[in-house]
Amino acid sequence: MFIAFDIPIFDILIYAIKNNAFLDIIKYIIEKTPYTELNYGVKEHHKSFKIPLFEAIAKNNFKIADLLIEKGADLNYEYYRSWCKVDDIWDYVFSDIVVVLIKIRN
Repeated sequence: MFIAFDIPIFDILIYAIKNNAFLDIIKYIIEKTPYTELNYGVKEHHKSFKIPLFEAIAKNNFKIADLLIEKGADLNYEYYRSWCKVDDIWDYVFSDIVVVLIKIRN
């Protein structure tokens, strides 16, 4: 199943992961909200996006990553949009590093 949003939207799961929510909060969000699929990407800004599993790994929160995988998130999830392509977790993490380097340079 392919899920991606082309317009910036608020996603409570990604917000919680980005803000280092406790594992119990992430469990609650997954169980009590209508998440039927954890393999998706959400556009945040122009050419910026977040994927729940990849964000947890990028934040070094492996307990949350393990939970997401247990609940069906796929480490091999591929995110394709007309303006970007992510084949794997390394593309995702590398894209964040490039953004930081560009900000430092400017």
